[in-house]
Amino acid sequence: MAMDRNFKALIEQLQPTLDQLLGCPPLDISKIPTKSKLAGVYLFSENEAPIYVGRTRNLRNRVKSHYNMTNPNMGSFAFLMACKTYGRKKAAYKKEGSRKQLHADPDFRKHLEKANKRIRAMTVKFVEINDPIKQHLFELYASMALDTTEFNQFDTH
Repeated sequence: MAMDRNFKALIEQLQPTLDQLLGCPPLDISKIPTKSKLAGVYLFSENEAPIYVGRTRNLRNRVKSHYNMTNPNMGSFAFLMACKTYGRKKAAYKKEGSRKQLHADPDFRKHLEKANKRIRAMTVKFVEINDPIKQHLFELYASMALDTTEFNQFDTH
């Protein structure tokens, strides 16, 4: 059986889209209009090294959510970074070791604050993609191609 032609067409767009993402200038998140709901895939880089790829329906809100320190369920990228330096792989899905409990732990908070500061210093690039299927495929492709798998985890919850 041959590959589905629609899927094949999407696959053929992945590398050109990656080239587009890498070629775009870094964004200033504060300059994105609050009413703008840009959908697509974004890339955090540190010293020009790709670190994290994500997808969104609302670029401004999503990027800002990564360094949200007030809500334990927000800031997933900062949380992953803090877990790594804290020596924990991920939060538990029970009260003991949960995100909420870690977020309240003063020692973990130090790691979270460092991660937050680190993320705020990173550059962000973005490519607009409105089709959710292409977003999914491109996020996975970009993560693999740019080797951001240290923080890009595709586990289910």
